[in-house]
Amino acid sequence: MAMKLGGLTNPKVSTIRTGLVPRVSIFRSRPTHHQHSKHIQIRFQHDNSLKAASVPENATTSATTYDIELIDTFKEALDLGLTLCREKRWAEALGIFEKSLTLPGTGIKRFRDKPRAISDGEKMTALYNMACCHSQLNDARTGLVALSGCLEAGYEDFKQIRIDPDLQNLRADERFEALMKRFEPKKSQGLFGLFGMKE
Repeated sequence: MAMKLGGLTNPKVSTIRTGLVPRVSIFRSRPTHHQHSKHIQIRFQHDNSLKAASVPENATTSATTYDIELIDTFKEALDLGLTLCREKRWAEALGIFEKSLTLPGTGIKRFRDKPRAISDGEKMTALYNMACCHSQLNDARTGLVALSGCLEAGYEDFKQIRIDPDLQNLRADERFEALMKRFEPKKSQGLFGLFGMKE
């Protein structure tokens, strides 16, 4: 099956028929000699996580070499950071996620001559991934600060925070529960709980 994108046909990329929504992302590779190329990668979004579904034969799935100067948008930085995380290159991924907060995103365009700001969702994504990197680097204090920023930006998937293996070192820290208590919704005590009465 050939996929057509912007007038280009790529017979090597096909979609998998599942209940997932296909997302097409175009990212730049590092130029080699006189060649400037772009790779097309199909990704599927499910439960707020990106998973590679099909990659062209000539595309590299490894981020062993990359040029940070070629990263122009939040999306490109996020893709590279996630690839570095899959390769367990936490310190490099952390630097990319920090840089992503300064790049143009998909948020509101406030001025005609300025790029778009990053959206709240993009900010949450970067901070959550920074918390994961700090956790894997055994820097619980800074990881908790990043996680706190993520929660303050509106992240509400508390179950994911409690089961994510990348955040295991943060959960082991004594300050983690105090942070979660501050943001997690309290369970309702019902009418009798309001008046201090037993049910």
